[in-house]
Amino acid sequence: MPVDGGPQRGPRRPASAASAPRDVRMQVAVRVRPDADSAVLVDATDVSLASKKDVVYSFDQVFSGGQEEVYAAYGKPMMDDAVDGYNTCLFAYGQTGSGKTYTLLGMPGAGLPAGADADAAAHGLLPRFLEDVAAYRQRKMVQNPAMQITLAMSVLEIYNEDLRDLLRPKPADGAKPAAPPCLVQDQETKETVVSGAAEIPIDSGEHALSLLRMGVASRQTAATDMNDVSSRSHMIVLVTLKQRQPDSAATTVSNIRFVDLAGSECLARTKAEGMRRVEGSHINQSLLALGKALNQFAAGTSKEVMKGMLRESKLTHLLSENFGGNSKTRMLAMVSPLAANEQQTASTLSYALRAKNITLHAKLNRRKDQHADAGRVRQLEKALHETKAEVERLVQEASQQDANAQQLAADLERQRKVAHNRATIAAAEVAALQEKLAAATARAAAATGEAAALQDDVARMQAAWEEQCKLMEALQAEVKRAEAMRVEEKEAEAARRAGMEEQLTQAAAARASLEEELRRQEEIHAEEVEDLKLKEAELQRALHLVSAAEEAGAPAAEPAHPAQPPAKRRRTKVLAPKREVEQQVQRKISTTQPTTAELTQEYLKGDLQQEVLKVEATEQRRQAAVRGNHALQSEVARLQNELRAAKAENESLRGLLDKAKPNDSAPPPLPGRPPRPPSAASRHTTSTLTRGAPNAATRRATPTMPRMCEQ
Repeated sequence: MPVDGGPQRGPRRPASAASAPRDVRMQVAVRVRPDADSAVLVDATDVSLASKKDVVYSFDQVFSGGQEEVYAAYGKPMMDDAVDGYNTCLFAYGQTGSGKTYTLLGMPGAGLPAGADADAAAHGLLPRFLEDVAAYRQRKMVQNPAMQITLAMSVLEIYNEDLRDLLRPKPADGAKPAAPPCLVQDQETKETVVSGAAEIPIDSGEHALSLLRMGVASRQTAATDMNDVSSRSHMIVLVTLKQRQPDSAATTVSNIRFVDLAGSECLARTKAEGMRRVEGSHINQSLLALGKALNQFAAGTSKEVMKGMLRESKLTHLLSENFGGNSKTRMLAMVSPLAANEQQTASTLSYALRAKNITLHAKLNRRKDQHADAGRVRQLEKALHETKAEVERLVQEASQQDANAQQLAADLERQRKVAHNRATIAAAEVAALQEKLAAATARAAAATGEAAALQDDVARMQAAWEEQCKLMEALQAEVKRAEAMRVEEKEAEAARRAGMEEQLTQAAAARASLEEELRRQEEIHAEEVEDLKLKEAELQRALHLVSAAEEAGAPAAEPAHPAQPPAKRRRTKVLAPKREVEQQVQRKISTTQPTTAELTQEYLKGDLQQEVLKVEATEQRRQAAVRGNHALQSEVARLQNELRAAKAENESLRGLLDKAKPNDSAPPPLPGRPPRPPSAASRHTTSTLTRGAPNAATRRATPTMPRMCEQ
C-alpha cells in the first residue's frame, strides 16, 4: 500500500517574480547507506522495508549514490535560493551511526577534509556550499566593485540544553567563561536570532573551511556501543549573506542554516552509563520536542499558537522560523540498511513522511535602512509616552492615598473622643497594620533583588560597550595599514614611471638615429640622380654624333672619354631605376616609424594604466574604511546619548516615587472599618517603579559606564 508523497518540486522561480510570501512545501529526501545485505529496498523516490514490501514510503528523492549526487540535488538549489534572497535551512535526521555527519561534513566524526591530499569526492554538502558561496561573492565583487556583499558565519552546538559558541576559545579547567552564554531571542520581525554568538566575516572558501574545522573540533563527541565517534550534541552552522546594489536603498539578507542533529539513541542498545546516559537522555528529549512541533506544523497550527511548545527546547525555539515561517527548508532522513535497526528505520521514515506535509511561507528579505531608523524612533516615542502616563497615574494614586490618610486620621480622632472603650479593637487593627508592614518589607526585599538584576543589566551593557571600543580600535588599525600600503604603492608607481620615461627617451633617440639614416639615404639618392642626368646627356651627344656621321657617310667618331670597366660598373649602378631607390627609402621609413609608435602605445597603455587603476582602487578602499570609522563613531555617540537620557529619566522617576510614598506615621484606621488593601494595579505600579528606580545603596553599587574611546 503506497504512502502518498504529495506534490513534486517545481522549477525555481527567479527573484524578480516574487516579492510577496509564497507557500512552499518542505522538501524531504532519504539517503540509505550502501550495504550488500541491505534490508531496505529503494528506487528513485520510494523506500520500503524487506520485511514489509507492501508498505511503500514516497519522498521527493531517494539517494543511494555519492556526495556529488546529494549536493547537486539539494546543495545547489539552496545556493540559488540564498542568492535570490530567501532564508534556507537543511537539517539531517536519523539514528546514531546512520551517516548524518558524513553527509553534511564529508568524513566520519570530526575529521573534515584538509589539505591537498584530501579526497574531493568525499566532501560533504556544507564544505561544498561554503566554497560555492564564497566564490559567488568574489565573482560578484569583480564584476561590480561598487556592489556591497558580505558573508558571515557562526558555529553553535546544543549540549545538554546549553547553547554554546564553538568558535569561541574554551576556558581553562575551573576558569569562568570569557563571555556570557548564547541565548535564543524572538525579534519584532518574528525572526529568531542568537545573541552572544560570534559572527565572523568570511573572506574566502578556505577561510570558511578553517572556521568549520575549528567549530567541529570543539564539538562534543564520544564513543558508544553503536558508534565509535558519536555526536553528543546538535550542531548548527549559521551563514548570513547580505547584498546591496550601488543604486538601491534596500539590502537583501539571506539566513542559511545547516543542522546536524545528534542521532536518536536506544539507551538499552548503546549501554550508556554516567554522563553518556545523561547526554543521550537530553538528545532524545529534544528530538521528541522537535517531533511534536513537526506534527503540529504538519497539521497547520500556526507558530503564534505554538509559542509555548516551541520554547520547551532550545532546538525547537531556534528552528521555529525554519519549520513554521519564512524559510525554504529541506530535510535529509538518514537510514541504516541493517536489519537489526529495522524498527528505528521505520520510525525515521514515518517521521520524515509527516514532515512533507509542512507548508512554509517563504518571502524575499529586503530591508530598508530608513525604515529601521524610523521604527526605532517610534519605539522610543511609544516608550516615552507610556512612561509619562504611568507617572501621571502614580501621582494621582499618591494624592488619593494622602487624602484617604487625612480622612482616616480625622475619623480616628473623633472616634477616640466618642468611644474610649474601643481600644481593644484599635489594638487588633494595629496588629493588622503590623502584618501589612511585614508584607511591605517583603516587597522591599523583592525590589532589592530586582535592583540587583538591573545592576547585572548595566554590567552587560558595559561589556557590550567595551566590545564596541575594541572594534573601533581594530578599524583604526586597519585604516593605518591601508595608509601605509597606499604610500608604498605610490613609491612603487613613481619608480615604474621613471623607468618608463627612460625607455621612452631611448625610443626617441632610436627614432632620431633612423631619421638621420633616412636623410643620408636621400642625399645619396640625389647624388645618384645627378649622375644619371649627366650620363644621359653624354649619351644624347654620342647618339647625335653617330647620326651625323651616318648621314655624312663617315664612320662615327669615338667618344671623348672611352668607357673603362670601372666606369661601366658605375654607370650600371647610376642607371638603376629611380623608382627602386625610392621604394627602398620608403621601406626603411615604414620599418622605422611603426616601431616607435608601437613602443609609445605599449608604454602608455600597458603597465602604467594598470598601476594607476590599482592606486585608485587602494584609495577607494581607504576612503571606505574612513567612512566606516566615522559611522561607528556616530553610532557610539548615539548610544551614549540614549544611555544619558535613560539615566535622567530614571532619576526623575525615583524623585516622583519619593514624593509619592505615604507617611509611615499615619494613624490606624477607624474602629470597625477594615483597612483598605492595596489594589492589583497599585502593587504592579510599585513593583514597576522599584525595578526602574533602585534605592540609594543600589545606585552607589552600580558601576558607571566607561567614557567614549579616544579616536
